[in-house]
Amino acid sequence: MHILLAAVATASAQPNPFAGLDWSTVAYQAFALLSTVLSLGLTWLGVAARQLMVAKTKSEVAGRATDFAFGVVQEINQTVAAQIREASADGVITAAEKAQIKEAALGVLKSRVGAKGIAEIKQVLGYPPSEIDGFLGGLIEAAGHKRKIMAPAPPAPVAAPFGPPVEG
Repeated sequence: MHILLAAVATASAQPNPFAGLDWSTVAYQAFALLSTVLSLGLTWLGVAARQLMVAKTKSEVAGRATDFAFGVVQEINQTVAAQIREASADGVITAAEKAQIKEAALGVLKSRVGAKGIAEIKQVLGYPPSEIDGFLGGLIEAAGHKRKIMAPAPPAPVAAPFGPPVEG
């Protein structure tokens, strides 16, 4: 018991390091630091949200343009390209005929997107007017390639239990 009392007396004899502090000044300094950190965090959050919105808007505009291009390629393939294939003797399309098909597809795509859509592409995606045809032409070529990839594969030959494979 005497040891415990001696320890308490020794602990109370040591000076309190916080005795001379003005707690209102400490609280004010802590609040100033916290508000600075909080405003910095909110600013960063606002910038990140804006960048996300801009990226999402660009993605939506590019996605709509891509969807339009794919639809136009499907339509052109069923109309203009089929007519040109039928008109050619060997059924193979020449480079000049490919250019004609691409120009027809570009015209249809521009009419589908409209002046408002082209203005939106210029503004949101940042393309100058001189590069709009190149951008839309690239979408048409990509959609044509995608259409070829998505074309159904011919059926595989079925193996008969005895004998050679049978087409079917």
